[in-house]
Amino acid sequence: MIDNDDINITDYFLVEEYKAANELTLHVDNFRNKLTSFYLTFAGIALSGIVFLFQNNIVDERTIYNMTDIIGLLMMLVTVIGFLFIGVLARSRRIQLEQYGIINNIREYFIKNDVRYWNILQLSKYTLPRARLFTGTYYWVLIIMILNAVICFIAVYLMCYSINNILSLNALSIGAITFAPSLFIQHKMYFKIANNIKARKYVVKDGKLTEE
Repeated sequence: MIDNDDINITDYFLVEEYKAANELTLHVDNFRNKLTSFYLTFAGIALSGIVFLFQNNIVDERTIYNMTDIIGLLMMLVTVIGFLFIGVLARSRRIQLEQYGIINNIREYFIKNDVRYWNILQLSKYTLPRARLFTGTYYWVLIIMILNAVICFIAVYLMCYSINNILSLNALSIGAITFAPSLFIQHKMYFKIANNIKARKYVVKDGKLTEE
């Protein structure tokens, strides 16, 4: 363990890195909360606008009928933005998981094989978190996934609505069919990005630091 009376520069550096990594994990939590709140507000405004437009007769029904394609495209744009939000949340989760790995590596450097301290901490490389189902973090992201899938359904429904009579399509059924695939794609994208963590090992070759 660290001797505070005789700490060398390497140990001091690692202690500072430990603190920085820990602070970054907390920052990611705060960032995720703010980003989620922003998206929920953004998507809520978009949905409220649609409801307000259709329920309060702001324009006549014929005009609304002619605008369904445009409104559908705008809602699809909101859907695409929602996918980008999922990507950002997944990337931030990956950064957080990488920081947990750094924290554990520093613990291993100082504690080594001293079982007493591992039993006190109850944290090791075997308890490192990953992006998984049935966790609070995933449920948090799932809120955005479901809302985004609903918006995707509305977008497809509105775009199909104007051609319903021409092609005899059931716009509601087509829109509903898009819900599950949209949710599935977001789910797969989140886990692919969040768990894309590579264990790095560095060696010195010809006097230069390289990665194996």
